[in-house]
Amino acid sequence: MKKIINKCKCSISLGINKHRDYYETAEQYVNNINGRNDREEIEDELKYRMIDTDTIYELQFYPDTPVGFYVVYGTSLDEVINKAKECLKNN
Repeated sequence: MKKIINKCKCSISLGINKHRDYYETAEQYVNNINGRNDREEIEDELKYRMIDTDTIYELQFYPDTPVGFYVVYGTSLDEVINKAKECLKNN
């Protein structure tokens, strides 16, 4: 996580199981994410893992400006950290 913090000039937000705040199932939450035009679709394998485990990690980070950001999803903290580091390799 320290590498991500050091690479980002703006904020980093971690959400864990936010679907529970809205009384949604993991499936409903993932389908809502996939329905937004401003985000990448979650691949089927990950979608099914999140639904099966009822666990959604969401890491949003702004490496360069307060406008451009990435959002990565997973079922564990390690998974989203590794995905974020992959996104930041070229920055």
